[in-house]
Parts: sequence; C-alpha cells; structure tokens
Amino acid sequence: MRTIESRAARGNVPRGRSPRIIAPAALACLALGNASAQPVAYPVKPVRLVVAYAPGGLNDILGRMAARKISEALRQSVVVENRPGASGLIGLDLVAKASPDGYTLGMGSSGNLAILPHLQSVPYDALRSFAPVSNTALVPYVLAVNAAVPARSVQELIALARKRSGFLSYASGAPTSRLAAELFKSMARVNIVYVPYRGTAPALVELAGGHTDMMIADQGLVRPLARGGKLRMLATTGLRRIRVLAELPTLAESGLPGYDITAWSGVVAPAATPNEIVRLLHGAIAAGMRAPDVQAQLDELGYEPLGDTPEQFAAKIRSELALFGKIARDAGIKGE
Repeated sequence: MRTIESRAARGNVPRGRSPRIIAPAALACLALGNASAQPVAYPVKPVRLVVAYAPGGLNDILGRMAARKISEALRQSVVVENRPGASGLIGLDLVAKASPDGYTLGMGSSGNLAILPHLQSVPYDALRSFAPVSNTALVPYVLAVNAAVPARSVQELIALARKRSGFLSYASGAPTSRLAAELFKSMARVNIVYVPYRGTAPALVELAGGHTDMMIADQGLVRPLARGGKLRMLATTGLRRIRVLAELPTLAESGLPGYDITAWSGVVAPAATPNEIVRLLHGAIAAGMRAPDVQAQLDELGYEPLGDTPEQFAAKIRSELALFGKIARDAGIKGE
C-alpha cells in the first residue's frame, strides 16, 4: 500500500479554494474541517481491472499481467473482471461510468478505443471519458492465406487478386483485423471481398478450412495454424520485423511502403481520476512490463512490451483514432 500526498498537504492550493483533483480520503478530511490533510493511503482496498473481452485473448493476457504487477508493486489485490460483449464496448463503458477513485480500471485497446468509434455508435468518448494510464504492449499482426491459395509472397497475392478481381475473400472477426485488411486493399489497389465472423477464432477456423482466402490477425494466433500447414504467413504488418518471425518480411518491405498496423492494449481509468493515482499506477505497470518474467512471456507470444507514460498513451489513442478514421472513410465504412 502506498501513500499519496494530497495537494492540500503540499500547500499549493489557493486559499479559499478546494483543489480540483484531490485524493478521496483527503476530501473526507477537508469535509471534517481538517485543513492540514495528511498523506492519503492508496490503495486501501482491492482494485478491479475490467477486461472487456472473454478470457484467453490478448487483452485478457495483458490485463492479467498488468494486474499482477500492480498488485505486487502496491501490495494490494487487483481483481480481473471479464465483461465481454459488443466488441469490447460493454466493459469499457462500465469503466467510463465508474467512480474516478482509482479502484476501477479497464483494458482499453486499439479495437474499442481507436476503431469502433468509426464503425458504430459507442457509449463513451474515447478521448474524454478516460484517463490513460499506460499502454502495455504492441501486438504485431500477420497477413496469412489458407494453404490452397497459390500465392507465396505478398506480390504474388496482389497479382492474383488483380487477375481475379472480386474473387478472393478475407475473413475478419475483430475491428483491427478488418481495417488492417481494408488498408491492404487500398494500398495494393485490389478488390477482395469482406466476410465477417463473430470473433477471431471462428474466422481463423474458416480460413484454415479453405472457406476464405486471407486474413490479417494476431500472429500469436496464426502461428500454430501455420506450423500445422493449414495457413501460410506472407508478411507482418508493423514497420519492423518481429523477433519470433524474423524471416518474415513486413508489408512495407513487400511493396506497400508505409503500411503500419499493430494492435495494442493498455490500462485506462475513468476521467478525473486523480493524477497522483494515475502516476502511481503507471509506475507499477511500466516497471512490470520490464520485469524478466513478463519479458519472457511476451517474447514467447511475440508481443512487444511497452510502458508508455499517460501522455504518450493519450497521444497514441489520438493518432490511431485519426488513422483508423481515414481508413474507414476511404473504404466507405460508415458508423451504424
């Protein structure tokens, strides 16, 4: 358990005015007429971390890593609560509406913070409803085709798609996957048909079964199917090659310069959460992402550890909102 010195205790609050952001326990002291509030303890009870997706996915994995490291650093229980539904909207909306006291946190992702606002109506404002705490990791994606597709490189796939315009199809069960494929179509100037699925797992099953031709998805989920010979990976989607697939070129290297799509997932708190609490949580997460046990697990998964400051994470959300907004507009995708 840590103590957080309130602004009143530091003496930098103008006389006669209450501080705009102050730890809840300090507010209680002031309400009792104690003008010299003492350092405030946080956390004094278990913290809830809401994962807006089902157990076992990348957001759940990263959320549990973050929860464990916050718990170790602050010496308080952090309980992970899975609240799946509506592509991550239900759980994140719960966080947006929670009390801004540091006891309810959530896992925000590229999907529910930067992409879904362009695809459908969302019950929160991605830029105003949350206090970004720290991005935890980047999740590289790969472009894969089923084993029956004759293309063995990105250029061969593009040539095939141009020769048979409108014949090939791509599967998608997640918003990041869909817009990554739409950006590929736009940059490669090809017509590939979108086939939607209710989740990445069923989309990959159908791709492996030969019912669709290609997909852009989390490389950690694609690799086992590729090892089994059911899928063929052609390229990764970030600007740099990744260690676990060092032999695989990027799309940018494969004739689509500037192509750069990676998923990410990080911890957010409700807007107006005291800055002192946000900073404390960020420190725990950033140190945790550098811990040897976390590094080893992330290396195995092929994820890139982060630990962004709140300001860096906020900037990431803003820039990705703009990026995916442009992709959606260019593809003619309108929010529902």
